[in-house]
Amino acid sequence: KKVFTRDELVEELLPVLETMFNMDEGIWFREPVDPEKEHIPDYFDVIKHPMDFGTIRTKLEGGKYETPWNFIDDVNLMLTNAFTYNRKNTRIYKHAARLKDVFKANIDPPMKKLGYCCGKNFVYLPLVLYCFGYGGTAYTCPWQIARDAEYMEYICPTTKTPYHYCTRCFNEHKTDYIPLPDETGNTINTEKVSKSQFTKMCNDKIVEEEKQICKNCGRVWHKVCALYMDTIYPAGFVCPPCRGEKKEHRYVAKKLPHSKLARHVEERVAGFLSKNTESSVGEVVIRVLSSFDKCVEVKSFFKARYPDHTSRLPYRAKALFAFQKIDGVDVCFFGLHIQEYSSDCPAPNTRRVYISYLDSVNYFKPSYMRTKVYHEILLGYLDYVKQRGYVYAHIWACPPHEGDDYIFHCHPENQKTPKPKRLQEWYKTILDKGKSEGIIFDYKNIFAMCVDEGLKSAEEVYYFDGDFWPQQLEDSIKELEKEEQEQKALEEEEAQQDSEGPSEHDPAAVEGKNKSSKAKGQKKANNKSKKNTCKRNASKKIVLNSGGDSLFDKVYQIMEKHKEAFFAVYLHDPKVVCSLPPIQDPDPLINCEIMDGRDAFLNQAKEMRLEFSSLRRAKFSTLHLLCDLHNRDKFMYTCNNCSKNVETRWNCPECTDFDLCIPCYEKIGHQHSMKKLGLGIITGTGGQETPAIKSEGGANNPADAKRIKKESIHRCIQSLVHACRCKDEDCHLPSCAKMKKVVHHTRTCKKKKNGGCPICKQLIALCCFHSKRCDDPGCPVLCVDTTA
Repeated sequence: KKVFTRDELVEELLPVLETMFNMDEGIWFREPVDPEKEHIPDYFDVIKHPMDFGTIRTKLEGGKYETPWNFIDDVNLMLTNAFTYNRKNTRIYKHAARLKDVFKANIDPPMKKLGYCCGKNFVYLPLVLYCFGYGGTAYTCPWQIARDAEYMEYICPTTKTPYHYCTRCFNEHKTDYIPLPDETGNTINTEKVSKSQFTKMCNDKIVEEEKQICKNCGRVWHKVCALYMDTIYPAGFVCPPCRGEKKEHRYVAKKLPHSKLARHVEERVAGFLSKNTESSVGEVVIRVLSSFDKCVEVKSFFKARYPDHTSRLPYRAKALFAFQKIDGVDVCFFGLHIQEYSSDCPAPNTRRVYISYLDSVNYFKPSYMRTKVYHEILLGYLDYVKQRGYVYAHIWACPPHEGDDYIFHCHPENQKTPKPKRLQEWYKTILDKGKSEGIIFDYKNIFAMCVDEGLKSAEEVYYFDGDFWPQQLEDSIKELEKEEQEQKALEEEEAQQDSEGPSEHDPAAVEGKNKSSKAKGQKKANNKSKKNTCKRNASKKIVLNSGGDSLFDKVYQIMEKHKEAFFAVYLHDPKVVCSLPPIQDPDPLINCEIMDGRDAFLNQAKEMRLEFSSLRRAKFSTLHLLCDLHNRDKFMYTCNNCSKNVETRWNCPECTDFDLCIPCYEKIGHQHSMKKLGLGIITGTGGQETPAIKSEGGANNPADAKRIKKESIHRCIQSLVHACRCKDEDCHLPSCAKMKKVVHHTRTCKKKKNGGCPICKQLIALCCFHSKRCDDPGCPVLCVDTTA
């Protein structure tokens, strides 16, 4: 362990202390606080551990500090005391804030000379929470629970799932019981909880960054500063000064699998940078991190209104990400989620691509080339899909709301969210450049597209997953049905009144009839005036011939209102569509759970505090992402106690996503009954429970163990046969998706030839075991490429 002498600490830290001591703002902190002299008798009631510059200097020069962090802790204590006792608008509070800024600016250099990463205490700010309330009539409250805001919380005792409600939704709920929503947001027939069981909370929880202690010298480093990962350094943390030369590892962006799409975009960006930059630029690496087949499920109201419309629209979802080497470390700075609807996709989505989400963080260097590089990435993608035979590309230019993120969790403070108009102009700049280069044939807004193509029905409007229009169509149908019901009820009421009208011989009836005639005449005149006004307004607008489709008329009005936010890009002249060959994707599918849509990576980043708010955190978050990407074929799970990656683990069926590794389970246990799950194909149970069978004497029963192993192999074979036959991407069997990953891994694994992959060895053994007993010549298991 490193032992610091008094002279070492005084030499490096005393200049920092003297700088603050000699400042005008430091006059309040040079001596201990005297409550009688300052007329603050309650000072020691509030401040339990007083501190000042004089005391710190005495301890430093007297050799009382063992490490530099002891000195830093006392300085921070002194400033915290000032913030605690004084109000924000007082002079002392403001002077303390100034001293804090000076201390943060001066403490890092001496700490680095002493072998530490820095002298700052980094914290994670509270996350923006989302309300589970109703927000009026529909599920999902539009209000966020901001930082430092009060809210009501209920934690389910069985699943440990927290339910948050903003004070507005909680107070507006009329009953004393609140129904808890399920995973789909449904509150019908779900558990109801009394309001008295909710606890008032404040969203002000601050979490300190994790620190690591060097096992050689005992120095403390921030895990983020050291870029420390258990996966890379399984032997434990050794600080960079003790480690010496930087260890090379395989978790870099350049070693991720390549593809034709990524290579096409990467070459375009590299060519652009070589022509337009003089100095050396950090290498830019572009990779497709996921590529898998999905389907858009047409929503229920739309399907009921148009029964002939296809109910499923298949597409290939891709995630395209860009990395740059900054200070020798990969930093992810750009992300793109795309939906590709091929030539075999039914209308109206045939040969269309949809830019689902686009996000960036402003770390690219040089900064003046940043926006242009973004343009080149997007144009490179559009050029690639045009060559493959796609005709249309669609973009929804919608910036995120304040506090929201699309792909990257926590953007830098100096990166502002663009306004809608600015974002639209940004896309127009890209599209104009693409048009001048011949990549783009033309582009229009959605309103102009509908007019020029003569769309007559809502069935002809493109239908993308997660887009604005599918939900808008659904809401419009509900409004129309409500209007139709109201109109029908009104007509029935008028008909009933007519049938029950008074006799003509009744004088009161005659007088009422005359008044009714006058009212009808006045109503006719008003209606005529309204019709004339409508005609004049209609003459100023282009009117679509919808063929009597009232839904399309309604949606058309919304399109006209929001037309500037939706771009329809023509990659080819629509006249040549029939001459284009079928679209074939030359790149293989890439299964990646953390890139299954933008929510998967974003939610994981929030849960694990993987922020992109600063360059140092962006480096660490990128490294964590790369470790996950390189290990995605290992089917790892994370222990909820020690956070280590495990394959075989104990899982709680009652708690949400709760796993323990075997040592933690044996050490701390769990309040619920747990099941032992494993990803092994033969040695484990392929995801099924492994009960412990014991004889009466307490020892394991060999006969029962042999029977369990036989049953385990049989279950695994059933899962394998099912997975090889199953074509359903949304199969409800949990073992299906897992076994498909194992089969896909074995087909592409390069280590199986020398027997170095345990997963391949297990699957090959399982296939051999099955082939000896299978009489079906068309068995799909026999087609699995397990050549060793």
